Amino acid sequence: MIGTVIGAVAIVLLTACFPQDRLGFLLGLALWGAACGLLATLLRNSAAYAAALAGYTTAIIAIDELGATGGANGDVFILAVTRASDQRGLHRHHQRGHRPRHDRYRRRAPPPGCSTRHDFR
Repeated sequence: MIGTVIGAVAIVLLTACFPQDRLGFLLGLALWGAACGLLATLLRNSAAYAAALAGYTTAIIAIDELGATGGANGDVFILAVTRASDQRGLHRHHQRGHRPRHDRYRRRAPPPGCSTRHDFR
């Protein structure tokens, strides 16, 4: 959730810095995405996920902001608040225990008679 908030704040600031300059806005968005990707690679666990989430939240809000014609509109703050509040509802949903089960990714013991998991065919 912290990545969503950071991404929402970043797109509001980016829009405020380049209100009428589409090239500067897109360049800033590309640099922000690259920085988030770099941090997601260098960090681990939830910090890496937060960095990646900040990067693609910014891109999602930028897509909504630019619209079909490619021109910036004045709804960036409302779009950022809506996006961040949607993620909070999803976070509460997962806190209540509605998590998908990922049993297929757990390690299983090898069958009897095999020394490692890769011995059987």
